[in-house]
Amino acid sequence: MDSNAVISQLKDHIITSDLTLKTLIKDILDCNTTDGDLNYLISCVSQRIRVYKKSIDDLVNTSKEVSNASTKKSLDVEIDGFRNQLEANSIALRKAIASSQKSITTKTREQLFGTDSQQTALRQRNGSAVNSEVLATKSTAITDNLKTVSRLLASQVTQSEHTLQTLIGSSATVTETGEEFKSMANLIVHSRKLLTKYGRREVTDKVLIVLALMFFFGCVLYVMTKRLFWRYY
Repeated sequence: MDSNAVISQLKDHIITSDLTLKTLIKDILDCNTTDGDLNYLISCVSQRIRVYKKSIDDLVNTSKEVSNASTKKSLDVEIDGFRNQLEANSIALRKAIASSQKSITTKTREQLFGTDSQQTALRQRNGSAVNSEVLATKSTAITDNLKTVSRLLASQVTQSEHTLQTLIGSSATVTETGEEFKSMANLIVHSRKLLTKYGRREVTDKVLIVLALMFFFGCVLYVMTKRLFWRYY
C-alpha cells in the first residue's frame, strides 16, 4: 500500500481512538453507580489507550519512509500534536477517575445512612467493619487503576525518549552528509579550475606549434628560393 494511504489511514485511526477515549472519559466522569461499573470503564479506557499509542507508533515508523522534507516536517508536527492530545487525555482520565470515585463513595455513604431506624441501629453495631471493608476494596481498586495508568504513561515516556534519540541520530547523519557534500563541491570547483587551466594551456601549445611550423616552412621556403635564384644568376 502507498505510504500516503497508510499515513491517512493511521491518522483516521488516531482520531477515532481520540474521540472514543474522550467518550469513555466522559462516561467515567458521569459514573456514580458501583465500583464494578467504574472498573469496567477503566479497562475499556486502558485498551483504547494501547490502541491509540500503537497507532502513533505506527505513524512514526511510517513517517520515516517519507522522502519529502516539508511533508515529513509537517507530519512530525502532527505526531507531536497527537502525543500532546494523548497526554491531555491521560490527565483528564486521572481527574475523571478521582471524581467518579468520590461520587461513588458519597452515594454509597448516603445509601448506608439513608435507611430506616432499624437498619440504622444495625449499621451502628456493624458499621465499622462494613466501612472498613468498603474502603479497603475501593482503595485497592484505585491503586490498581493508578498503577495501570502509571504503566501506560511510563511506556509512553520511554517511547518518546527512544524517538528523541532517533531524531538526534538522524540529525547528526544529515549534518555529516551535508559536510561531505560541501567537500565534494569544493573538489568539483577545484577540478573545474584545473581543467579550465589545462584547456587554455592546450590552446596556447597549439598556437605555438602552428607558429613554429609556419616559421619552419618559411625558413625552408626562403632557403629554397635563395638556391633557385642563385642557380640562375
